[in-house]
Amino acid sequence: MKNPFCFVTRSLILFAAVLHAEIGFAGAQTSATIAGQIRDQSGASIPHANVRLTQGERTIQTTLTKSDGTYVLTGIAAGRYRIQVEAAGFSPTDSFPLDVGTADSKLLNLTLLVKPIEERVEVNSDQPERLSIERTENADQLAISRKQLDALPDDPDDLQADLLALAGPAVGPDGPQLIVDGFTKSRLPPKHSIREVRINQDPFSAEHDRLGFGRIEVFTNPASNKLHGQVFFNVEDSALNSRNPYAVNKPSAQTRRYGGNLTGPISQKLAYSIDLERRQISDAAVIDARVLDAALDPVTFRHSVLAPSQRTSFSLRLDNQWNAKNSLTARYSWFDSQQDSAGIGKIALPSTAYSSHIGEHLFQVSNTSVLSPRAVNEFRAQYSKYDPTFATGNRSPTISVLDSFVGGGASIGPSRTSQNRFEILNYTSVSTRAQVVRFGARVRATLLSDTSSQNFNGNFIFAGGLAPRLDAQNRLVGNASGQPNLVTINSLERYRRTLLFSRQGLSASLIRELGGGASQFLLSSGNAAASLSEVDLGLFAEDTWRIRPNLTVGLGLRYEVQNHLADWTDFAPRLSLAWAVPGGSAKTRKVVLRLGSGLFYDRYGENLVLQTTRFNGTTQHQFLIHNPNFFPTVPALAALPLLQPIETIRHADARLRAPRIFEGAAGIEFQLPLKSVVSLTYRTTRGIHLLRSGNTTAPFPAVPSVSSASARPLGNVNTFTYESAGILNQHEFVAKIESHFTPDLSIFAQYTYGRALDNTNGPGWFPANQYDLSTEYGRSATDVRHRFFLSGTAKAPFGLQVSPFIIVHSGLPFNITTGRDANGDSLFTDRPAMAIDLSKVGVMVTRFGAFDPNPPPGQRMIPRNFGSGSSYFTVSLRLAREFSIGRLLIPTRMERPYKLRLSVSARNLLNTPNPGLPIGNLASPLFGLSNSIAYSSGPDRQAGNNRSFDFQALFTF
Repeated sequence: MKNPFCFVTRSLILFAAVLHAEIGFAGAQTSATIAGQIRDQSGASIPHANVRLTQGERTIQTTLTKSDGTYVLTGIAAGRYRIQVEAAGFSPTDSFPLDVGTADSKLLNLTLLVKPIEERVEVNSDQPERLSIERTENADQLAISRKQLDALPDDPDDLQADLLALAGPAVGPDGPQLIVDGFTKSRLPPKHSIREVRINQDPFSAEHDRLGFGRIEVFTNPASNKLHGQVFFNVEDSALNSRNPYAVNKPSAQTRRYGGNLTGPISQKLAYSIDLERRQISDAAVIDARVLDAALDPVTFRHSVLAPSQRTSFSLRLDNQWNAKNSLTARYSWFDSQQDSAGIGKIALPSTAYSSHIGEHLFQVSNTSVLSPRAVNEFRAQYSKYDPTFATGNRSPTISVLDSFVGGGASIGPSRTSQNRFEILNYTSVSTRAQVVRFGARVRATLLSDTSSQNFNGNFIFAGGLAPRLDAQNRLVGNASGQPNLVTINSLERYRRTLLFSRQGLSASLIRELGGGASQFLLSSGNAAASLSEVDLGLFAEDTWRIRPNLTVGLGLRYEVQNHLADWTDFAPRLSLAWAVPGGSAKTRKVVLRLGSGLFYDRYGENLVLQTTRFNGTTQHQFLIHNPNFFPTVPALAALPLLQPIETIRHADARLRAPRIFEGAAGIEFQLPLKSVVSLTYRTTRGIHLLRSGNTTAPFPAVPSVSSASARPLGNVNTFTYESAGILNQHEFVAKIESHFTPDLSIFAQYTYGRALDNTNGPGWFPANQYDLSTEYGRSATDVRHRFFLSGTAKAPFGLQVSPFIIVHSGLPFNITTGRDANGDSLFTDRPAMAIDLSKVGVMVTRFGAFDPNPPPGQRMIPRNFGSGSSYFTVSLRLAREFSIGRLLIPTRMERPYKLRLSVSARNLLNTPNPGLPIGNLASPLFGLSNSIAYSSGPDRQAGNNRSFDFQALFTF
């Protein structure tokens, strides 16, 4: 789409038309509706509360509040009624009188009081009362309430990591989706402001663009009309933490986190909530690399380096019930992050460090309106401004010795990004006695301006391969005929020979003959600035139909479109069914069957568009020179044409389509004794048009020489193209149990068995053979066969609350490559073959098998992701004790107790060493070894300590 602003205009016109149709349709209703929200004294919502509408001695309607405490009573005739609300652990409300007229609508919010302490009743709204056939109450979802959140860490990064681990690997390039209060692309709020988290809720809803499996929905606490607040302080000290096993030192450090929130009334209809959090993080980056010492001997470099950072967040929320039919929420959030020594760790040495600063401003407005007796409308708008800045003081060229170490200067260079994001949505629900119709639209727009000088300093790359054998005095060792005896050397040995022979004053050509010299040199130049605009539109309509008292069917259709994609046919039908097996009353259902299927799409991200905009051959140039003879000097730009560089251009295939994912699921849910619910679910996934990259101008296989320009279809050009050629096949079986034996004891456990096969790891993944994609189909990078986690809460002696959190999963796969570019496509993605002749030169015998990096023509290479990493096991534990230390008399003459809560969280309590993914480069001195500990959310997260303790003091009133 050439003009995105025209696209925005058309989208908004369509959006307005839909809204106009909604209001017109809603206005035709004649009976009355009562809607509202049930909250406790602190302003937190109460799910599963029983709301009863009576007239005289007769009960007219009964309903349960949803997970966010909301309820809706529809189809009410004119008359005088009373409403009563009951919930476990709360004193029931007195009968509340209400006059309802014809075609009237009421918005009624009620507050329940906690039962007095002397009644020895605890609030435990998490208990599953019964199985439900509602779409949003599927038993295989994870509903994490405030009480269950106690089992999770207070640190926001650790909390998000555990939520991602609970969600599991999501289909698509962007991983699990995080939605906060209905908004996408949001930052996880502080734990103390979260009311509830839902994972895998209503997975086949047409309201959402992404698949429900792996969708994380976070709901925050509303502002309260009663004064309430809390102050907290967390501390984590390295003296109590265990050393990272991949470092020989443990720097002295202390991480502190403090802040609080305050909520209360401004007027009778307006309430506020303020959140403030400050984090002073003294985490460490752990380096485990293979380097050369002063005598040019290979040595292991293991060191833990402090990488301090400071993060501050502030949030102001206003809730206003400005009339009987409308409630308004407005929020402003500010986030600021600064970090020094960023970018180092694993094989990245301290010289590559850079500093970062991130500033973010967020504005949100939400309005819920009762349009008519049967219609409720939700309008939400969000604007965010995100400005990351990166700077480095070392502008010397980067030295990349593949999978051994990265030294020299930082390749990121000075850079700055300005992102302006807009999100507007309007959803309407229309209900009858048997159906709920929901429809709406969402428009998202991104305006991005990016200035980047990444790789302007140059990057020398050293790879392994065949080279002459040298003796102990670094002299050539010939064979019987006097010719050099070739052996396989790793990337660090090539770098060592380069430095050694350079010090001896040998020429560049002679150094290369002796097995030295850089393998590649990369350099970018040109205009550092690039900008883009991206817009996507989603329309949906769905009908939830209660066909019978024990049968609910959901039908939905979603349509999505975005600029930068020529294909406009992204229709996504959805279907779900919930059937309670006959037997017993609706309140004592024992078995519910669920079926669902749907089509889903992933968007073509702005980061990919930015690459094609920047490296288009005009705006910015990216040059590559094979076997450069000028190390360590970076040539002047004017001298580059004489070196016959290969220019790399980023391109999007003309047939590019949004990734299309078909998902089907069948499950059964059981209500068991002791307030337990068990669900068994089978899921199958089929993905097509998944994104990958390919070098469409790579040398033809018949002419592999990299020095011949005729080997390339377009000469000295690499065209890296984003393509929709990926496929995925995945099967999963999930078993889950949730039990609330007593108010003091509850457990939650889930086991997943899965198999996933695909031919791409994402948009940036290149195949080993650019002209044969068939060899790429193999284990997915997220193919975890077994996954188990257990959580719960229990009351222990001395008033302690114990919350364990256990994660176990089998090893992730990793790719094994030769670590060299034998086919001249400028990429180090070549894979070896299984060795047939162990005596052949270059064959490598490893614990994963014997590999031939130089297979003869016709011999098939090993599958993608051939290796398997170590399994993962961790036990985390949280202990908490709450004390009442007095009472506060607030202006309403209502007493509220002061409370002090002391807690300690132990992460990886048993100090279990969990190795990260091994290095799969056969030409690396670290092949087959892990150089970092694994983290619960995946292999890319780093942690400075193997076991850590976090202490918190929380004061509430």
